[in-house]
Amino acid sequence: MDAKHTTDMQSTDSHMDMDMHNMYFHTGHEKHVLFYNWHAQSPGAMLGACCGIFAASVLLEGLKYLRDLLYLKATANTAQSDTELRSLINGLTEETFSSSISSGRHLTQTVLHVIQAILSYCLMLVFMTFNLWLCLALVLGIGLGYFLFGWKRVHAVDRNEQCH
Repeated sequence: MDAKHTTDMQSTDSHMDMDMHNMYFHTGHEKHVLFYNWHAQSPGAMLGACCGIFAASVLLEGLKYLRDLLYLKATANTAQSDTELRSLINGLTEETFSSSISSGRHLTQTVLHVIQAILSYCLMLVFMTFNLWLCLALVLGIGLGYFLFGWKRVHAVDRNEQCH
């Protein structure tokens, strides 16, 4: 092979090594975290990234609790019993439907749902880095968040959760 062809192959190989994604758990500290500019290049930077992921995980569980709390307050204001709630649902007319769907309560729940989905998917991507430290921070954050907020939630299992 000529020198140019060998140099091209070496640069291609080194470029491929940079783009490879570890498919096993590892403990390295040089890692991009979600964004190209968020690059943990030292153990201290990795610790900071872990703290950020931990806080985001706790926030996710708090957000789930907040959505439940807002829902419970809304349903307590509109119906005092299951019978009343069923009659409200069965008697839903086009007028009450349009006023319900455009209410501030529904818009707030929609915005919070979108934030929850974005946060859930971002945390899923963090876990998919297979970096042991980031994964551990995420799991411990979700555990602490559930410990702090989960006992107050009405639904033990949320069927609307995106990632877990």
